[in-house]
Amino acid sequence: NKGNLLENNIQKMSATITPMNTENPIMEIDLILDSPISKIVNAINKSPIKKVMKGLFDEMKGAGPGQLAVQLQIPLKDENNITFNGNYEFQNSHLINDSLGMPKIENIVGYVEFDQNNIEIKEAKASISDSPIKLSLDNLGDITQVNIDGVINQQFFRSAFGEDWTNKLTGEASWFAEIKIKDKTTDVMISSDLKGLESKLPLPFDKEKDEVKTFLLTKQVSKINQEIIKAELSTIAFAKLIKEKDSNGNMQFKNGLININSTQKQLPEEGILLFAELSEVNFEDFNSLFNSLGTKSLITSANIDINELDMYGYKILNSNIKYFPNNNKTSIQITSEDV
Repeated sequence: NKGNLLENNIQKMSATITPMNTENPIMEIDLILDSPISKIVNAINKSPIKKVMKGLFDEMKGAGPGQLAVQLQIPLKDENNITFNGNYEFQNSHLINDSLGMPKIENIVGYVEFDQNNIEIKEAKASISDSPIKLSLDNLGDITQVNIDGVINQQFFRSAFGEDWTNKLTGEASWFAEIKIKDKTTDVMISSDLKGLESKLPLPFDKEKDEVKTFLLTKQVSKINQEIIKAELSTIAFAKLIKEKDSNGNMQFKNGLININSTQKQLPEEGILLFAELSEVNFEDFNSLFNSLGTKSLITSANIDINELDMYGYKILNSNIKYFPNNNKTSIQITSEDV
């Protein structure tokens, strides 16, 4: 009961060969390993379990404690037909897989059940951006499907966007995600009715706590080396973004369009453009929220028409704002018919 296997410390190991007096004896191994995430990922990718994972763990990274319990049946005269079953226990661990677009999942507690044909997570608890989630996983034919039930709350907005957004959003709302992994590609669907979340963002993004405003986000692989991301917020806003692999094999945003109450439909050849038609806007609040995105902003330029703009105590009517953000500064151009 001492030693290691692929750098995983052995807690318990027993092996028997039964029956010894036949032509096809089988070695049965009962194994329990102390397996931190980084070690188990390496072990999975060097073992027969790798095939069952369908690429999920190929470029997985993570940390935290865990325990692997596995039973193997090894025909001594036919080592290619090994059978096995077991489970892996996450013990407050975290995982991330950039190649599949999987965000950092933290505080994972739960079990992965597996055998030579299948892998399954019935219900594990974890968090994304400080918000709690429950996740399950199953193999459906050649697809590995992950279902997530989560909660979006102030902690999520603080972690993702900073304090300026946290002050404008209170309460919490449930959301659901479906992730399908096949041949190292990932399709994603995330939806929520946002009920329970109150918003004091500028119009038209204001919202009462019990009001329903549907949100839908999808990411699909359209062709080799390209992904299409779409997002809808009720009938208020729509976005379509294109990602393509760069020379280093990393997915990068190439072009896209974001509409807020706008009829603009033409995608640009390069860059991500925002078009908006708004009724009333307080410039200080609007500019603060826009700048709080900082280097996280994907927008190349923005063209915003506003019926009534409140700017430093002045009412500016029928105005237009053009934003040109970059990592170092934001250029703003304002034109108006009347003050």
